[in-house]
Amino acid sequence: MDLKSFFTAHWEYLAVKTACEMNIFDFIEQGSFSLTSLAAKGKFDENFLHFLLQALHHSNFICYENEIKLTENGRILTENHPKSLKYACILWAEEHLAAWQNLSFSLKIGKPYFEMQGEKDYFGYIENNDNEFQIYHKAMYEYARDDYEKLPQLIDFSIHKAIIDVGGGLGALIEGIAKSYPQIKCYLFDKEEVVDLAEDSIYEKLSGDFFYKLPKTADALILSRVIHDWNDENALLILKNCYDALPANGKLYLIENNIDNKDFRFALLNLNMKLMTSGRERKLSEYQDLAQRQGFVFEKSVALNDLQIVLIFYKK
Repeated sequence: MDLKSFFTAHWEYLAVKTACEMNIFDFIEQGSFSLTSLAAKGKFDENFLHFLLQALHHSNFICYENEIKLTENGRILTENHPKSLKYACILWAEEHLAAWQNLSFSLKIGKPYFEMQGEKDYFGYIENNDNEFQIYHKAMYEYARDDYEKLPQLIDFSIHKAIIDVGGGLGALIEGIAKSYPQIKCYLFDKEEVVDLAEDSIYEKLSGDFFYKLPKTADALILSRVIHDWNDENALLILKNCYDALPANGKLYLIENNIDNKDFRFALLNLNMKLMTSGRERKLSEYQDLAQRQGFVFEKSVALNDLQIVLIFYKK
């Protein structure tokens, strides 16, 4: 490893993040092919823009020669690309970056960054900040769209009449199931302000709070990367509400990161979880224990990809 390059690696990322945030890739896609036209379109300082474009050229996001053109990496960071990662790019340089810059304080007092700022937690913070709220949920949609793409083929959901994606954000997961299994009644369940942000699709929207109760309208529930956001007390409450909402023999599909595979990325993921929330990544046995304490019976697990796994439970 070149340590000196490692120390300044964030320069490259923050240049790309700023280009996403200021819609520079979108402006180029829309026809701003010269420095002057792009500066006018975004009302940018032309001198600063020139140096930013040089950096983006060096990082292979644009071609900055006779005219400005997007590379494939640049196209993926535009708003309307079918595989867009624009908001995923922006997310990590927002409040996540502030939390990491204050790691030393969390290390000393043992609390997440947002508790130190007088907030209940990260989710309470974004609920009161509309810009951060939208960035977070759009970024999570982009991750879910890619991570859960193969889920409908890996799990046979045809055994169910109705499925609710609990805390499903903008609906990427349940949309994939609804497309693959049109005979199943599919629901997206999240807080009202979240489901209102989701685009109309082939599933139905239900609003509420998984800390209170869930609708009893389905024989299967999905919790995708929800439990890891919370401490054991809150996790048990969510699982209890899931248990209460299901009929006898109803299924719970719990999707989480599989830290049992010893992937080196989980060390940093876990540290990020501690900085942002009261939750953590858990071993598969710990997820099983939490679910079983609320009455669920473990059935089997199915690997989703190289990071995530599906734990399948049923209600006695």
